[in-house]
Amino acid sequence: MLLGGASFGGGTALLILIAGARAAGLAGAPLASGLTALGLPGRSMTVGLVTSLALYPLLPLLLWAFGTDGAGWHALLQNGVAILALAAMFRSDARRAPA
Repeated sequence: MLLGGASFGGGTALLILIAGARAAGLAGAPLASGLTALGLPGRSMTVGLVTSLALYPLLPLLLWAFGTDGAGWHALLQNGVAILALAAMFRSDARRAPA
């Protein structure tokens, strides 16, 4: 609100949620790089595509339940699921990779 004034006051929660989702998404970059180093670059793309498609039906429900803040909750949920999936794939693939 400091920069935008009172007209941006209603979007404070949404901006905080989206910033949290983007911060959580930062953990995905090293995991995606690790999968690429293991010779599996398609895994990170698959995780992004599957989480987007699988969680998209929740977006209207979250928007209905939380208003525009539902978009922030959706982004946070999507990034969280993607990081968990990337971490699980990296862990299993790193164990199978030759040393």
